[in-house]
Amino acid sequence: MKPLFRSFAFWIVSALVLIVVVTLGILFSLRDEIAGAVSLAQCIKTARRTVAAGKEVLAVEVPHEELPVPNAYDDFERARQALVRWQLFEGAYEDDDLPAQRALLKENAKALALLRAGLAHVHRTPRAKELAKGYDFISRPGAPARLLAMQARVRAADGDLPGAADAALDAVRYGTQISYGRSMVEGLLGFSSQSRGREELWRILDHLDAETAQAAAKRMETLITAQIPLADLWQEEMWGCILFFQEQIINPSDKSQENRGARNLLQQEVHLYMQAMQARIDNARLPYARQRRLPKPKFSAAQWLIPDERFTNAAYAEHEAKAALLLVALALQAYQREHGHYPDKLEALTPTCLARVPDDPFADGGALRYRLQENGYLLYSIGPDGKDNGGKPVEKKRSKDAQERFAIDENSKGDIVAGVHR
Repeated sequence: MKPLFRSFAFWIVSALVLIVVVTLGILFSLRDEIAGAVSLAQCIKTARRTVAAGKEVLAVEVPHEELPVPNAYDDFERARQALVRWQLFEGAYEDDDLPAQRALLKENAKALALLRAGLAHVHRTPRAKELAKGYDFISRPGAPARLLAMQARVRAADGDLPGAADAALDAVRYGTQISYGRSMVEGLLGFSSQSRGREELWRILDHLDAETAQAAAKRMETLITAQIPLADLWQEEMWGCILFFQEQIINPSDKSQENRGARNLLQQEVHLYMQAMQARIDNARLPYARQRRLPKPKFSAAQWLIPDERFTNAAYAEHEAKAALLLVALALQAYQREHGHYPDKLEALTPTCLARVPDDPFADGGALRYRLQENGYLLYSIGPDGKDNGGKPVEKKRSKDAQERFAIDENSKGDIVAGVHR
């Protein structure tokens, strides 16, 4: 009996240990969610105390910002209004129909001139009641960037590679400038516009001489430095929504009982929204690898107003990685044309070709991966999974569409590889 008892006790103890280990593992995996839930509970208590104390959350003062004069926003708005047959841009661009592109460029000479006038100015989308005007261009998504990309393609076909590089970089600059909007939507549209210019630079990269590649790298480096910080995108999203509440939802001059009731109802919602958004602003200041997934206020209308930070933050880091890869590729092209070979290490590119080698935004301060190969080099970022996969690209092999096949999101496994992901 004794051996049997010991065996039974052994299995009971083993089962209890297993339960404890599994429980601890679950708690550890949910540590961010638990911490976020505690923080959210504190926010709710604070909101209720704020409302009970009669404090006016809706009266929060949105920081005033002087608009630049002249403002590229006005130039770009005039350029968008001047676009001719912009609905045909995408087809002519994707089909690589050079005759159609030449015709469209000729018809849109005025729009191009207005666009380039705006490129010389600082861009800021107006806030407050003029905010709605900043969204007029969404009915024509990416049309100005496509127009500049078409110009780059036509110039390349005509053998004008320096001119093609300049037009492509103008598309990147346009996207960089409109990212300084007043919402997350404008920021993401800016990234999409920049991708048009990057695509054209990749198409001509191997044909650039040392001087052209060097000039393009220097300009690209300046544009990367001018990119709006992720935390600022979140900040502007919050202020824009607060203004929407103040000016569109609640009329301060309306003293009716119904309006007072609506204001009281919105007090807690706005407070929860601001608390949740401030947490996301602080989170966006961290390197991508250290950012947490934050909970949204449940059972609250505020949850529908908060963008998905995993998608947004991953899209921003992806954009940074692709821009950094193109920058280094341009510098490598300039170095190879000058010396007849690629460098053993990226550090050899500084200070002649680059002021500094950019970091990998997914690697928490780590460098981009680079190594020489028999037919050139392999250059890549470790991507959203945070793992070095040896340069194996993110790829959806079952997809037949080339763009969809190499699309990247927050759940992608693999690396972001120069020349593959543009």
